[in-house]
Amino acid sequence: MAKEFFEIAFIIPFASRVFPKIRSFLKIVRTRFKQDELLEIHIYSWIGGNSVGVVLRFNFESFIPSMFKWFASWIQELRMEIIELENFGKQEKEAMLKKFEMTSDAKFTGQYNLDHALDEIESRFSRQVGMRREQRLPVRLTIKFRTGKALAREYSENISYGGIFIRGRTDLPLRSRLEVVFQLPGTDEEIKAVGEVVHIVSQEKVDLIDGDRVPGCGVHFVEFIGDGETRLKDYLEKMSSFTPEDWDNLEK
Repeated sequence: MAKEFFEIAFIIPFASRVFPKIRSFLKIVRTRFKQDELLEIHIYSWIGGNSVGVVLRFNFESFIPSMFKWFASWIQELRMEIIELENFGKQEKEAMLKKFEMTSDAKFTGQYNLDHALDEIESRFSRQVGMRREQRLPVRLTIKFRTGKALAREYSENISYGGIFIRGRTDLPLRSRLEVVFQLPGTDEEIKAVGEVVHIVSQEKVDLIDGDRVPGCGVHFVEFIGDGETRLKDYLEKMSSFTPEDWDNLEK
């Protein structure tokens, strides 16, 4: 049976820093190749890993090796890792694409509006970058929150004015909201806030693109209950000079 597709995958790191270039790259790709040559563009984004994956599906009969030359300058400029999926066996190729599907925070495959997809991914990166600009402190807190009717207790990996990373929880749906309750080290009062799950770092994602992190979920603070916002801000300003070792020595 003759092959129908020639597929190439690109992994683009530090995507939030170069997103305008990613946008230009994909738009030029769409105009550079004819519709009967480039059949589909599949886009995957990993917000937690700050990466974008692109799979280009060409018509096998119309693809010629010289087409690779066109990508050379973009590969260098965007520091892309290129994966020639045709070098994989059928099962390996399917496993790679399935991993992209399973670990990506957002994906656009098949027929879709390219402008809409890029706007959506860029917006999600912008929200996440905004959170990252807030100073993060490596503090381990006990977090209480509800999932349905059940009360859960987990630990934080870090906290900032904008949100908190809950270690180990990868089962909370993206965009879901939950009430979180935590007590800052050295204080007696609890802080309550409504948070929104903005990204998931699964174990597969850690293995694939983000090996220096731990699985869990990032929760963005949407609103605080009572004076929790002021107390958290004051606390973070006070503790901003602490080192990780200082945090370890605090009484929880």
